[in-house]
Amino acid sequence: MQKKKRQKQGALPAKIPASIQLKIVNIICVIIGISSFFGFLFFDDIDNTVDGIRFFFRFAIGGFFLATPLYVLMNWIVPELRSGKKIDKTRKSQLFGLFIGFAILTPAIAIHINRTHLDENSNIRKYLILTKSRGSRNRGNYIFVKINNEKERIVVSEEYWKSVQKGDSILLNIQKGYFGYDNIFWDVNSKWK
Repeated sequence: MQKKKRQKQGALPAKIPASIQLKIVNIICVIIGISSFFGFLFFDDIDNTVDGIRFFFRFAIGGFFLATPLYVLMNWIVPELRSGKKIDKTRKSQLFGLFIGFAILTPAIAIHINRTHLDENSNIRKYLILTKSRGSRNRGNYIFVKINNEKERIVVSEEYWKSVQKGDSILLNIQKGYFGYDNIFWDVNSKWK
């Protein structure tokens, strides 16, 4: 007599179909990609961070490294992504969006943390305005000062920008942020002729 094999009843539901798995991966990638646009809201703060370009690239590269395990996990969970089957261009671009999204979101979140979690010690000093300019694309108002022997660009309000000239001395408050990068804070009432 042949024994009938019993089907084991698992605690987890049956395997999710591949088409639904692909849709879930696509939705995750789209959410990360779209949310990266909100990261651009924090990018003015890069200009008001000493050595902001290095800060941005350090965390953007970190974002790529954060996206890599998620990408590997998605490929492990959804075999269709790594199989020889043809994946349409939309899915490939969404996975590309995953990496770009992390490369933009990671520095944006880091900028926000660095700017909101400050060391209590502040360094208030006078700085000389080297030049001032306006951005052509985003209509930003910039003043340039020398901090730590480097020319730094600072985003200021239009009212403040109009009130200062090249050669004016201004008072800047520089505070170290959570990740060790200095944040520049300007004050409307802090200029001397």
